[in-house]
Amino acid sequence: MDTNENRVSPLEKKFKALFKEIPIPSYIWQKVQNNLILIDYNIAAEEITKGEIKDSLGIKASKMYKDQPEILEELNRCGTDHVNIVREIQYNLNSRSEKSFLFIKSIFIPPDLVIAHIKNISKYKQAEEQLKECSRNNIERKQAEEELRKAKTFSESIIDSLPGIFYFFNEKGKFLRWNKNFEEVSEYSSEEILRMSMLDFFKGEDKKIMTERIHEVFIEGNSTAEADFISKSGKKNPYYFTGLLIMIGNIPYLGGMGINITERKQAEEELRKSEEKYHEAFNRANLYKDLLAHDMNNILQNILLSIELLSLYQKEPEKRKEIEELLSTAIIQVGRGKKLISNVTYITKIEEIEISIKSIEVYEVLEKTIEYINKSFQDRRINIKIDSNSKEFYIKANELLPEVFENILINAVIHNKNPSVEILIKISKYQENGITFLKLEFIDNGIGIRDIMKEKIFLRITKINKKAPGMGLGLSLVKKIIEKYYGKIWVEDKIQGDYTKGSNFVVLILLA
Repeated sequence: MDTNENRVSPLEKKFKALFKEIPIPSYIWQKVQNNLILIDYNIAAEEITKGEIKDSLGIKASKMYKDQPEILEELNRCGTDHVNIVREIQYNLNSRSEKSFLFIKSIFIPPDLVIAHIKNISKYKQAEEQLKECSRNNIERKQAEEELRKAKTFSESIIDSLPGIFYFFNEKGKFLRWNKNFEEVSEYSSEEILRMSMLDFFKGEDKKIMTERIHEVFIEGNSTAEADFISKSGKKNPYYFTGLLIMIGNIPYLGGMGINITERKQAEEELRKSEEKYHEAFNRANLYKDLLAHDMNNILQNILLSIELLSLYQKEPEKRKEIEELLSTAIIQVGRGKKLISNVTYITKIEEIEISIKSIEVYEVLEKTIEYINKSFQDRRINIKIDSNSKEFYIKANELLPEVFENILINAVIHNKNPSVEILIKISKYQENGITFLKLEFIDNGIGIRDIMKEKIFLRITKINKKAPGMGLGLSLVKKIIEKYYGKIWVEDKIQGDYTKGSNFVVLILLA
């Protein structure tokens, strides 16, 4: 067996500790070619041999049991035929004439291990014989019954001391034995468990899995499974279940244990979440890097070009109009740079903290935003109209609302190749699932958006197109803010079925 503790799982450590504490002398043999080699033993085996078993590690079973061929035969059969055997064997100890009896339980553990529990039960057999022979003698009968009671108590103590839950049932699923832990975990009484089957403690897909694995035990000899064990109150706990085929006479039974793996599952879930957060942070960092590298580079190039032209024109009075336009361009580009940095800052804050929501008058915010857009794009002919039956609507938002309107309108302007940018903002009320929203539609005459891109443009992890104008973070910022308002945003074609005629950005925000 591998003694390197770093390679042993927590579950293997538990089973190894259990093996060492089993009160019946137990031995682990490994099949090497046609021989069984002793590789481990438990404390009971060490005690019964007064420590001499230590010198037998590595010995062949054929040598250890050369004078006890009955034991050797059972071990070899278990290792060769891959079957589990429970047997009582009569033999002569040290060539003496009196009868002796051994209880041998041989369990095959794939791929090449045999675990043997061997106990001298001669005194229990003698007690049985005495009970038969002294049936008329009340005193002797009571003594024999006491011996049998002790033997039964001993067996029950072993089972009840096992960690986890222990179960033993027949092919029909009828329970024949279980431990106290089984009753405590299941929350059922012993009378209730007697009327149940193992599959009654599982539901859904887990029940299907356990059905298959139980069937596998009775066909293949062993199996394992992970499933949620459901108690009487409905409480679910993840367990690792084992099953071994045990033949008593010619009747097959399934015996096994279940170990609670809640801690392992929690550790796996925490690791998964940690990995998701790492990948999300990594992707977000790459996105911000691409945005800043791409958009800031465009802004700086425009500012640099304006400065170079200003240097050429400053000594030419007749170029005054061009100089004013260049100054205006430079100012606009500086504003765009500030806007880019502001967007990155805003979306970072939104992802990390909860934002407060209050009542905001939307019409006034829209008018100020339109004024800002007109000043920012003085070199473009822009016509923005508002279609509404009222100039006073209050919605549940906050000071980030201008970011929503500005980014949508900037997107509509920079992605418009027409001589005149036409944008219509329609305002109306909208109900969905009994909830009233304010519906804002930003309808433009721009280049439009293909169907395949209508959802992708809102993704913050979308790869940046190095040749595209504008700031790629804008719409992802808009979506993030709208979601914080418990609202929705999507894009449609201005003319249904023909995206080239323009776009319609639809925003739903809760009415205050």
